[in-house]
Amino acid sequence: MKLNIFASIRGWCSTESLIQPRDDDGSAEQHDKAEAAAARKVLCSFISKQFAFLGEEVAAELARRVNDTHREASLDGNPDHESVLRDSLVGNPFANRPRPYGFAFDARYVENSEKVISAIWTAYGGNGRFDYDERTETAIPSRMFRKLEAWLRERNYAPVFIDTDSDEYFGIFCPLSRLEELLRHAESLGICCTTKIPSEEQE
Repeated sequence: MKLNIFASIRGWCSTESLIQPRDDDGSAEQHDKAEAAAARKVLCSFISKQFAFLGEEVAAELARRVNDTHREASLDGNPDHESVLRDSLVGNPFANRPRPYGFAFDARYVENSEKVISAIWTAYGGNGRFDYDERTETAIPSRMFRKLEAWLRERNYAPVFIDTDSDEYFGIFCPLSRLEELLRHAESLGICCTTKIPSEEQE
């Protein structure tokens, strides 16, 4: 009886799907690489188009940043567009290496917001300094963003917030004349964008 049981188990385990090595010619890996390359190309195209107003050189630099960030992140899996954009665009607002074209603030505080926003505005080719008159180490982000929105709109820009599914507020500046196009383009790529300022209830 036991022999019959063992024979049955041996027969069941010897099915191709269980113990036979899969004939893997690397096609799955190649497929993943092809998908990552396609996603990278789409994201770089998005950046090139949306930052074209800053000139061909800046748009190309940002596309290279996105390409490199996406390629590196792809080694650990399939990166989401929002996180790639954040890591590519935020840069270093204090050293300008790389130059910042986006902001990322903690969901509770906006410490050093004057320096960060002013550095980004300089990168966008703007003049003038953003002044936030509250103690930034304890300021509520929505208050700063309301002032930032008014400050930018005086200069024909708007802040665009991009959801990275994390405990922070990440965003870029967009000319008002290009705002609707950016939002439509982002939506078509599945990038979560909004111009709605975070409410204090959310904080």
